[in-house]
Amino acid sequence: MKELSVGAITFLEKKVLLIHQINGNHIGFPKGHIEINESPEKTALREVYEETGIKIKLESLSYSIKYKLKSGINKEVIYFCASALNNKIKIQTEEIHNAFWLEIEEALQKLTYDNDKKALKYFSKKFKAQSY
Repeated sequence: MKELSVGAITFLEKKVLLIHQINGNHIGFPKGHIEINESPEKTALREVYEETGIKIKLESLSYSIKYKLKSGINKEVIYFCASALNNKIKIQTEEIHNAFWLEIEEALQKLTYDNDKKALKYFSKKFKAQSY
């Protein structure tokens, strides 16, 4: 069995948006499941906005992470690289303990999973040259 989630690693100047998720109690990036008739890009836009109140612009970069859940399900997460269009966070209290902006080096220390750290390193190298 397979499961797909889509999200975005969102940059604002030299900071990145992180969330502290209630389910699993981990620190990562906004993401969620694709709804019916929704593209991965639309899912990323919707999930970041629903979870954090941040509107984003997707960049041309994406990064895929694959791993196996304890339940045996093969999970894939597609992250898009994004720029924030606003900076005022409004969390979705049903799913998120907190959301916050951190400098990239500090974010690398806070992220729970190594796969998320690899994705952030990939985007920060590629995206820095383009934007901030």
